[in-house]
Amino acid sequence: MHFLSKRRSCHMSPKRKAAVDILAALANTPLAFVIDCLLKGEFAPAPEKPVVEGEEVIGELTSLEKAILTAASKIAESNNLMAKEVKDKGEEPDMSIFKQNKTNYNALDKLMWACIRHRLGAQAYESVGLAIRADFKIIHYAPKNTSGSILGMFMGDPWMNMAADIMAAMAGEGGKKRFCNSCPLYEECDSPEKEPRI
Repeated sequence: MHFLSKRRSCHMSPKRKAAVDILAALANTPLAFVIDCLLKGEFAPAPEKPVVEGEEVIGELTSLEKAILTAASKIAESNNLMAKEVKDKGEEPDMSIFKQNKTNYNALDKLMWACIRHRLGAQAYESVGLAIRADFKIIHYAPKNTSGSILGMFMGDPWMNMAADIMAAMAGEGGKKRFCNSCPLYEECDSPEKEPRI
């Protein structure tokens, strides 16, 4: 028997090939960020806000949900950095990149809450106010505001920070344009520039 006949085949197993095909198919989607976070095991830090009276812990984020949160956070940070660079250089922003990032952020936001509600079932579906707290605890509460984005629920919405600057720059306005109507922190805001909800 020839020594080459005992060597393992260089071909991938069907399962491994399917996994490689799936990764390749997801390469240019927002899910590529999620997979990267899962593979590296690197997640955004948990919010610092603790569970308080009137909030009930109904679960904790899974690794997948932490990866989605992290991916959305990275997209928001990227937008904020790009917005700052554009503003600092006095250049016209490439709105297609910002729009793509906003679409990706929104898709991950919806996926995050869909995963949580699917996993936790009726308890999460029946709760209007869900939020993430310290140690990645998922809580429900009687909401002042029901807009609920993953980051907006506990950190303020980073997309909104960046979007206000970019949209104002595009409109040629000297001041910052407000997006009060869709801001997750609307009820808590005491800015004199706060616009009434439509």
